[in-house]
Amino acid sequence: MKDFCNIFNVTDKSPCSFNEIIETFKKSEYQPDRSVVKVPLWFAWMITRVVGSLIKDKVKLIHSFYDKLANDLVFDNKKMLDTGFNPKHTLKSVFLNNKEV
Repeated sequence: MKDFCNIFNVTDKSPCSFNEIIETFKKSEYQPDRSVVKVPLWFAWMITRVVGSLIKDKVKLIHSFYDKLANDLVFDNKKMLDTGFNPKHTLKSVFLNNKEV
């Protein structure tokens, strides 16, 4: 069976971690048009444990929300590179006006 569609993570030539993306946005001039609420990781852990204890049939899913927040996700770009696509810019060159080509 053929895939209906493919999903590609378009990133730099090197894979980007979620924390690298967040740090780049923090250093950039980009300002979101909505409020940003900072939540300490310990609080997120506590909330996922409380909600997990209340919704027993979804406990693994709810606990995984914390894991996704707390761990350093890396966006794999192998499928993108396998197509032959070679990005001209990096995350930093786009958001920090740091013209890395």
